Amino acid sequence: MSLEFVRLPLSSTTRIFSLSAVLWFSGCALTSRDLVATPASENVTMVSVAVPSVTVPVNRLTQPDSTSQPKQVIAVLDYADRVRIMPSTELSHEVTRLTPMTEPKEQLKLSLALVQLRQLPALIRAQDTVAIVLGNNTEAAQALHPLARLLAARYTEQRRAEDQIELQQQQVRELQRRLDQTTERLEALVAIERSLGNRPAPVQNKPRSTSLQP
Repeated sequence: MSLEFVRLPLSSTTRIFSLSAVLWFSGCALTSRDLVATPASENVTMVSVAVPSVTVPVNRLTQPDSTSQPKQVIAVLDYADRVRIMPSTELSHEVTRLTPMTEPKEQLKLSLALVQLRQLPALIRAQDTVAIVLGNNTEAAQALHPLARLLAARYTEQRRAEDQIELQQQQVRELQRRLDQTTERLEALVAIERSLGNRPAPVQNKPRSTSLQP
């Protein structure tokens, strides 16, 4: 009986010691795992923080600054719609009013008013006005450069058509002049022919009869 009493306490003591050892080793393992994992998490944080500092300046550089461009283009297009139905007297007043202005938007309006006069010298002047806007490198002018190039292409096509019409009209005038000259010559020949037909026939002299005496 004394042996069983001694055996029980020894086995319980062994179990307690073994359990304590397991808990101690597991605690050391958790501590070492946390220590190893901590630097890795810090490295990930440093990489994620460094990314925004690189991307933010790039977005600022690529952002276009074209706030005034739509307003100016719309204003010129609205003017083109209004000037298209203006009478000739009002168009002349508009040309006079816009001529001294140097703003690119007003110069494009002047070109639109000149084209509506439907005269070749006015069209040539409109082309020169658009060329001035395209040669202007200010911010206000550059905002209107796409529209100015479009108008320049349109005026070039219109100028080519006007030159073709003018050439055809010159050819028609030259042909009409030659026809008039030919008609005058024909009328002159007809008059000569009529004058010759109205002349009296020439009188023929009868030969004198001679009598022979025996």
